[in-house]
Amino acid sequence: SYRAHDMVIALMRSKQAVYGNSWHNVYQKTEHGPKFIQEKGAIYIPQVKVLRAPFDGKHYNMLADEDQFTIDIIASVAYDLRWSGGKIIPDDYETITKEKIRTQLRVGLDNGHTTILLSAYGCGCHYNNPKTIASFYKEIFNEPEFKGAFKKVVFSILGKENFTVF
Repeated sequence: SYRAHDMVIALMRSKQAVYGNSWHNVYQKTEHGPKFIQEKGAIYIPQVKVLRAPFDGKHYNMLADEDQFTIDIIASVAYDLRWSGGKIIPDDYETITKEKIRTQLRVGLDNGHTTILLSAYGCGCHYNNPKTIASFYKEIFNEPEFKGAFKKVVFSILGKENFTVF
């Protein structure tokens, strides 16, 4: 429903509405300590319960039991270019970033999803260029593996600059 869709977009924006999963520690716990996401990898987190309504400008309200719902999350780590203000780009940036995006999409498809909600991957505090990232998504969604693979693709974008590009 549109109501659930709006809440999921708000969830992706706030990240604080997620229950039982930490967005600041994107790793799997193992008997030998934490296992962080591999360079081109992702973690699939199914059945995350959404307990809070979107931010109302002052605080988050808890959803009534009958309004709570679950979503599946794909966690993937974009390049962090903060140290250079986004001005110095690694030599393998394009190749690896495109593979990270392909991994996100493959994880969604491998888990039976026909709709996917994406972000301006790394374009906020990590200083990835929104025009570059948007062009990568456009190119990849036109590759034979992904063209028409999803019935619906939604980008939840914060900020005027990122929104305009995506």
